[in-house]
Amino acid sequence: MINDAYPYYFIKYEYSAPTDNVLCRKLLYRFKSTKSRLVYIVEVEEYPHRVFAIKFYPKAFRLSKKRFNLLTNTFEPRRIIHTCINIMLELYNKYTDASFGFAAARCTNEKQKENVKRFRVYALLMATYFSDNYFEHTENKKQNAYLMINRQMLSINPHFKTELMEFFEERFVFDE
Repeated sequence: MINDAYPYYFIKYEYSAPTDNVLCRKLLYRFKSTKSRLVYIVEVEEYPHRVFAIKFYPKAFRLSKKRFNLLTNTFEPRRIIHTCINIMLELYNKYTDASFGFAAARCTNEKQKENVKRFRVYALLMATYFSDNYFEHTENKKQNAYLMINRQMLSINPHFKTELMEFFEERFVFDE
């Protein structure tokens, strides 16, 4: 676990509607910044094949359609991202077959649509904290999308990467 992350706690599971055959469930977590006093919500979407998509936003923005795009200007992204990484590590310790993915949202003041600043930061941190020995890192800079495919699953099923990429093809297009 990363020491400078905020303490967090699990809130609840949210299960998708029976008609939704894609999303299995959401795991909701919460933490509070000691610097800004903002409360953050971390949504972890679980998909088939134990793939988890990580999203976070300040609770104050929860009703906004742009909750993932807005900036807080609290200048503390490292601790917030480290908290999300700790949640990912907890999930990986619980589910050793877990894979992870995310799409970095473009900030509201950012003009470029591809390879946005958040994507570059998140991708660097994922490569730092999640070893190539355990995950195959696949990214698409045009879509600001990142997928960490569990190597244990690849050893069991050599077609796992293809299956995952096809599964997420509608959401993101991944480079080889």
